[in-house]
Amino acid sequence: MYRFRIDVNAGCMVGMHEGPTDTDDDYAREVQSLMQLAGTGRKSAPTICVMIYSPETPRPPAHWRQRVADTRAAYEGQQHCFALVTSLVVHRGVLTAMNWQRPPPAGFRVASYTEFDDAAEWADRELGTKVKPVLDRLRTELLRERLVQHA
Repeated sequence: MYRFRIDVNAGCMVGMHEGPTDTDDDYAREVQSLMQLAGTGRKSAPTICVMIYSPETPRPPAHWRQRVADTRAAYEGQQHCFALVTSLVVHRGVLTAMNWQRPPPAGFRVASYTEFDDAAEWADRELGTKVKPVLDRLRTELLRERLVQHA
C-alpha cells in the first residue's frame, strides 16, 4: 500500500510503501504524488521527497520503475532531493537501476539511507534548508493514519 503526505508551502513530501503487496493503483498514486510535488517546485525554492519502503514491500515491476523514473523530467530546472529509506539492498538496487534508466537531471540529487532521520538531515545539508521538522511531521501523520486504519 502506498500513502503520502505533501506540504506544498515547504515543497516537501514523504511517501510510504508498506505491506506485502503493492497494486497498480499504489504505483499510479506514487507517480501522481511525485508529479504533484514537482508542480510545487520553483527555481528559487527546492523540493524534497523522502520515500520509505518497508522490508516486506516487494520491489516495483519494471514498467512501474520506468514510469517513476520518467517523473524526473518534471523536475528539470529545479533543485530537488530524493531520498530512499529502506533496509533492503534490493530496494536500493531498484534506485540504482532507475538512475541508469533515467539519469537525474541537473539539480536532482539522489541518495539512499536505512534511517529516516539520516535522509532528512542529508536533504537539509544538500539544499541548505531546515525542513527536517516538516518531514518529521509528514511522516508522523502517515504513521498515525496507519494506526487509525489498523485500530
